[in-house]
Amino acid sequence: MNSYIKKLIYINNQNQQSIIPERKRKSDWRYQIMELSETKLKSELLNWSREKMIIWLNWNDPNGIWTDEDSIAENMKPLTKEKAYNYICKFLIT
Repeated sequence: MNSYIKKLIYINNQNQQSIIPERKRKSDWRYQIMELSETKLKSELLNWSREKMIIWLNWNDPNGIWTDEDSIAENMKPLTKEKAYNYICKFLIT
């Protein structure tokens, strides 16, 4: 497992609550992408690193298997940037 990703997730969780008050959501990057149009979302995600996508996925679905460590423990290959992109799109595009 890439301990760097685990460290980023830990820091992200320490610095920001998982659920923040609605009045503060407009300034939180995790909520901001939820408000984007499909085209803007896809464009924004292309600029994200794999690590940032994994952080978002872990925040959005903490019970999912997103980190390299969790994937390996479940005998799965680590999540690629392309798959992370597809999962986020699946979650947010209805």
